[in-house]
Amino acid sequence: MSDRFTCEQTGPADVVIRYGPDIVGLIRDLRLVCGRFRPGGRCCIGPTVPLPLFWMQYANHQDPERNAGSDARATVRESGPERIVISCTGRTASGACVSSMTLSVSAEEDPVRFCYHVDARLEVTSESGWTVTPNMEHGEVEFANLWPDGTFVPGGGDRKLYQGCFVEGPLGILRIPHTHLESADKHNIPLHPRKRFLWLLEDENPCLTLESGSPVLAGVCAYMWDAHFGYRVCSNREPVILPVGSLFEAAYSLRAMSREEGEAIARSAAGGKSPETESVPIYLPGLNRFSTFPVDLQERIADAWPWETEIDANVDAHCVIDDRIGFDDSHSARIESRSSGKASWKATTIGPAYGQQEFPAGSRFRLSAQVRTENLAGTATVVLRLHREGTEDLFDPSTYERFASPLTVRGDTRWTLLDLTTPPISPPPDRVHILLVQEGPGTSWFDNVELEVFQ
Repeated sequence: MSDRFTCEQTGPADVVIRYGPDIVGLIRDLRLVCGRFRPGGRCCIGPTVPLPLFWMQYANHQDPERNAGSDARATVRESGPERIVISCTGRTASGACVSSMTLSVSAEEDPVRFCYHVDARLEVTSESGWTVTPNMEHGEVEFANLWPDGTFVPGGGDRKLYQGCFVEGPLGILRIPHTHLESADKHNIPLHPRKRFLWLLEDENPCLTLESGSPVLAGVCAYMWDAHFGYRVCSNREPVILPVGSLFEAAYSLRAMSREEGEAIARSAAGGKSPETESVPIYLPGLNRFSTFPVDLQERIADAWPWETEIDANVDAHCVIDDRIGFDDSHSARIESRSSGKASWKATTIGPAYGQQEFPAGSRFRLSAQVRTENLAGTATVVLRLHREGTEDLFDPSTYERFASPLTVRGDTRWTLLDLTTPPISPPPDRVHILLVQEGPGTSWFDNVELEVFQ
């Protein structure tokens, strides 16, 4: 190899890694924000969602007590022509946990490809322990969260990269199609030692290989197609306090393969269809009659966003699609509840944050729906919830602005139009949520839901 590695420390937690004259990796604030896998290649790990070089919890990971990114330090341990080795250390804000990761970057020949290897260690150092929030869909304590650049494009316009994730297992290759569904095939995916987790099929395809000796659980985010890798701590839905001295270790490597290599793997894969594609309704711009499902969209399935449900704790309620009752057809969204409290159908993926065009400043929003009730002791209503650009509490929808229909329905009612119109919204929202809400025992149906934007 004529070119060689060099690196430069540019801050306490910042390092520039070069191969010859080209930057192949940037560490900023203990995150890999630019990762290339070959000379002249594209940045497969991008600046929008970098790769953390510290441990964190899946739940509430931005809380400085739930990630070990405080007091971040990146120290160059080896800077030779064949390899760069960087020590990455951090802790939680209170010092309850200490994270250490060693990143090694090397080149493999014929053709030249770069390999990133990470050895990770997390230790609980506080006598008070470290509280872990349960997450029943992925491992709670993460050592890697990989979002290949291009899997999601905010604002729309550009083509989304990769057609699916692929997982090597003891019995072969499993394909997880890229859909925006919280489907079972994305949850609690076992990744075994020396097996790979891959994104395919582009010219460059990142793959993560588990190098340590214990299996871990992976999970694919239904919104952005990033994958989380970690250890299960909670056996039920209750938090667990890890005592002082608790220790986690993991090791993994990152490489990229060519399109031809990826196609060979994809041809041998099983799976490829989530069962939820036939039962989860899709939110549509315009009129929503709850009769369109992902399976109906075929090649457009990767651009479709689902209706979801939200039920208060300890509320005995069920949200289902009714295929016999509708306002002007035979489909509607039904809520049945036996207790007080709220249950809702919701569409939460509206706006530029989810690949759609930006809303003009000063836009007004009108939400309308046909609603029917039976034996409803509480009320049924429709609500618009939004987050404006540049405001805080992005990850706490309870702080979003809410606009509810002035009219609500209760008891036994025929189909009734509920609607609301907001004042001009400026600065414009980047996220808009539609909520179809039932509070109290009884049954309600929602149909012909439509969101209109005008000035």
